[in-house]
Amino acid sequence: MEKFIPTGPYVFRSGEHQDQALEVLMFKDYSFVNWYLRKMDSMMGGKRNQLHLHLAWLVRQGENRTAKWICPQCAHDSPINFFLALGQPTGGYTISLQLTCCERQECKENLYYLKKRISDKVLPVRFSSILQFNMKTDRDQVARFLRDAFQLPKRLTKKEAFRFFCE
Repeated sequence: MEKFIPTGPYVFRSGEHQDQALEVLMFKDYSFVNWYLRKMDSMMGGKRNQLHLHLAWLVRQGENRTAKWICPQCAHDSPINFFLALGQPTGGYTISLQLTCCERQECKENLYYLKKRISDKVLPVRFSSILQFNMKTDRDQVARFLRDAFQLPKRLTKKEAFRFFCE
């Protein structure tokens, strides 16, 4: 199978997301992006068009980004890999860059020490972590957290978002 490398952001030309780039939608509505990829996978089988290829590439890229935020648990210059969401499904979650850690075992133990309730979640710093939350406000909070962890601007242009996923 030939490796797909996009030349620019994929912008919808019609429909509900007209003039929006998939790359920006990763931050605004990851649930839609993930749902659309699963739908295309089930409908298209082995045959993929440009949108399908771009979607698959983008979702893969969302899983292997390296955060720029440094672990607040230790004195090492290690990027964060995990975050703690304190709260519950009905009342919402609190997510902060201060409640993060790198891959070091001691740092993870510090983060797990802060986890008090069964509903508190320790999750990887990946886009798929957004899917662990049912409430839109929580999903939006995780997307903002990711933007901050990757040190991206609050308002992303199509080109900035595309560049981020190409890194």
